[in-house]
Amino acid sequence: MFYIIFTMKKFCFLAFLSLLLACDDGEYNIPSFDFDGLTINDCGEIVFSKITSSGTESLILQINEDNTDDVFFKTAVDTLSISIAAGTDNTMYYRIFDSSITTSSYFCQEIPPSTPLVTEEWFGEGTLYITNTITLDDDNDGIVLINESTSNEENNNTNVDYLNVNDNKPITAVNPVTNTYSYSYTMLFEFTTLTLYNETSTINYSNGYTYGTKTGTFTSSELLFEKDEDE
Repeated sequence: MFYIIFTMKKFCFLAFLSLLLACDDGEYNIPSFDFDGLTINDCGEIVFSKITSSGTESLILQINEDNTDDVFFKTAVDTLSISIAAGTDNTMYYRIFDSSITTSSYFCQEIPPSTPLVTEEWFGEGTLYITNTITLDDDNDGIVLINESTSNEENNNTNVDYLNVNDNKPITAVNPVTNTYSYSYTMLFEFTTLTLYNETSTINYSNGYTYGTKTGTFTSSELLFEKDEDE
């Protein structure tokens, strides 16, 4: 009986030791890290975030780029390469909170709120590539935009007035008109390499990781001129 009790105690100790070793390798702590298809939100200069439906997990990118008047979104970019690393101006975090958050209440504050609390945090390191494609939302009227408000004043000899030496008609200023056009942008965020790590674990995305695509619209005004109706 003593031998059986001793053997059972030894077995329990070995099982407990095995469990500890399994925990030490960090595998138990690997997050699900599923942010595919979630909206990319932005705030300030410039914090991007994706928040799960539960509101308790977020994937955050902080980029040190000028975004005055949303210029970052309004500028077409073929390839912008950014080095991401903890402790620098360009960082990436995966955070788990003890209660739900929103972009406006958490990321758009000058001073981060004290609640909810971050219960787990991972840091990202890698090379991020950003492309931004700008397209014009035409009004579908069949007229090239640059020709919609141009002056086509001509006389009977097919010469415009200011080129006719026999025409003494004075040249008068034309009335300015401001046309506002609508544009769309499609901004893609892709990591060629990405490593996520915390104090105990490391995850390597050797084939890269796609953070996602952010889309939006903006307007731009262009100063054109139209012919004076009295001419």
